[in-house]
Amino acid sequence: FKNIFMGDEDLPNTRLLYRAVFLFDPGAFVAENQLTGDCVSHASRWAGDVSRAVEIAVSQEPDKWINRGATEPIYGCRQHRGEGMTISRAAKFINDLGGFPVRKEYLGGKYDFTTYNWKTGAGWGPRGVPSDLSETLRKTQMQRASLYSTPEEAATALRAGYGVFFGSDIAFHRKRDSKGFLRKNPRDTWYHAMSFIAVSTAEHIGGDNWRDYGPSPDSPVFGLNNSWGAYFQGPIGRYGDYPASGGWVSYEDAKTIISQDQTVALGSFEGEPALLDSLESKLSWDANPDAVASKYFGMHEVSIALAAATNPVDVTIPRGVKRSQPTFPDDQEKDPKPKPDKNTRWVKYDDAYALGKELDLPVLLQVGATWCGPCKKQLAEVNKLHESGAKFISTYLDIEEVKARWPDSAGKIQSIPFVKLKKGDDLLYQGYGLRSSQFLSDKF
Repeated sequence: FKNIFMGDEDLPNTRLLYRAVFLFDPGAFVAENQLTGDCVSHASRWAGDVSRAVEIAVSQEPDKWINRGATEPIYGCRQHRGEGMTISRAAKFINDLGGFPVRKEYLGGKYDFTTYNWKTGAGWGPRGVPSDLSETLRKTQMQRASLYSTPEEAATALRAGYGVFFGSDIAFHRKRDSKGFLRKNPRDTWYHAMSFIAVSTAEHIGGDNWRDYGPSPDSPVFGLNNSWGAYFQGPIGRYGDYPASGGWVSYEDAKTIISQDQTVALGSFEGEPALLDSLESKLSWDANPDAVASKYFGMHEVSIALAAATNPVDVTIPRGVKRSQPTFPDDQEKDPKPKPDKNTRWVKYDDAYALGKELDLPVLLQVGATWCGPCKKQLAEVNKLHESGAKFISTYLDIEEVKARWPDSAGKIQSIPFVKLKKGDDLLYQGYGLRSSQFLSDKF
């Protein structure tokens, strides 16, 4: 237990719980980037997987793992047509209304969650999860869904082997610092859900710079996991196997997150029941779930941009994690062909490729969303490239339009912004993530 979860050192306040998941699912955390506003289901799934993996590793019952958790039923219980859902609703489904789903077939193949399909959970939103599936999932509930309001409480839950997920409005800068910590970005806001998959101390992770990360050497700091793939860049920190999808969070930033009363631990294995039971009494489901949600979680929906999934050079994507690339009918010809305009910077998608061929110019396609912060920054980088004098045509598609027009291609877009640069029939570049004007210029 110590060698797996405590960093090969006698550190009673450190728990590297993500390592338990790696025992059964080496491609976990970086895999399955969210494709719609289902971040809560991704965050709760990873928290549940942490708890399950720890339970199995400690009790030596690996036959019960089966597969990683599934997101679709969790997201499908949100009770509305739009994107996003409350933390409370996800916790209630996993703990009460349904259960914890895994990536497998249910009811003889009637419901197949073996691969991530955002359309399934999105489609169930208005009417809810089918009753026969909910009934089946009740056999695999998380027996505990406990609310926490301080970093110390959350740290205790993690040290007891519980995965933790949360919703908040805190945003982080994209680059980790030299110790692997993520820094709060006060100029941005993410209404987003993520998970905590490790806990340690300011001194152990921060070393001599511990004062930058906590008020005392023993202050808890937290290992965060996000659902945007390898979005964060920079050093991974003390433990080189930490998932590229996250980084460490300081005591003060964790306090900001947890004080918003949307931090929940999931689990069923008996870690430290006395403390957990006392905290659980704060989260009681009554006849009015909306009242519970309003009191303990706030009623704002948690949804955020599907930010960039990049593969920075200083981190390693686990073997077996493949990034599929979408295809669009960008070679379609229009008749009559569009006429050149004095300003060919931004052209409608349906006209862009025909015009590019007529003018013999590269075409840069960006897929994004109006609520996606990195997508807005990508647009600025493209405009900067235009202003530098580069000759090319730009076009833009909203992710919702892609879903409506080319659902098969949309299912292959792992995150946004997605950028594709093509000249005639030659593909110059395509990939995920915020790309600088200089980077794109080098691809021409």
